[in-house]
This record gives sequence, structure tokens and C-alpha cells, in this order.
Amino acid sequence: TDIMNITGFAKKFLDVYPQYKDAYKEHITKYGNFLYMEFFGTYFVPQIKEMVVSDNKKTVKKLLSLCEGAYIAGDSDTVNLVVACLAAAALDDEKIKQSVFEMLKDNSHFKMSVESFIPMLKKKKDLSKLLVK
Repeated sequence: TDIMNITGFAKKFLDVYPQYKDAYKEHITKYGNFLYMEFFGTYFVPQIKEMVVSDNKKTVKKLLSLCEGAYIAGDSDTVNLVVACLAAAALDDEKIKQSVFEMLKDNSHFKMSVESFIPMLKKKKDLSKLLVK
């Protein structure tokens, strides 16, 4: 299989959440290229929070499959992005953190990556500013 890069992940993200297609186009128009941390911090992180606390098994499954697909097939930027977005969603909210961990419970490696990224986000202010709006 092909390795998924950020562009591939963005395409998948927009397939799963088509409501962000216009925002994506506006983003590209505004910045002239894809500042993916900025984009996913603005749109994906809040979406993760909403999904994991929704307690809707179908929407959680959709989110998990998007994230796991990227985690398994992604290049290092894509893997880091997905881990960072999940960590950003979980950063200052215990309930969301528990829900994210619950969602990842069958993939301990993925869960550990997210878990160990959370303290890093706390330290790296410039990164958390991009991801935590």
C-alpha cells in the first residue's frame, strides 16, 4: 500500500467530514499553501473533542478509523499530526482524555504515543498554540 502523506490525510479527512471542504479551500486561498497544523488545529481538534464526548458509537468509530488509518499507513508527518491532534484534544480536559484513551484502547501503541505526546504539548507552547485554539 502507498504511504499516506499529509495531503492524502487531508483528502481522507474531507471525505469523512465534508463540512470542512469550503474551510479548506479558504485556507489554501488565504495562505497560498497548506499550513496543516494550523488547519487541523482549527478544524480537526474541536471535531475530535465533539466526537469522543458524543458517546455515539458510529461517529467515534468513524473518527477512530480515520485516525488509525493515518497512524498505520501514514508517513512520519502524518502519524505525528494525528497523534498531536488527539493529544491536543485531550490536553486540558480529563473527560476528553479518558474518552480518547477509551477509543484507542485496542491499539496500545497508538494510545501510548498520544499519552506521551500530551506532556510534550504542555511544554512546547508554539506547537500547542497551533493545535489548541
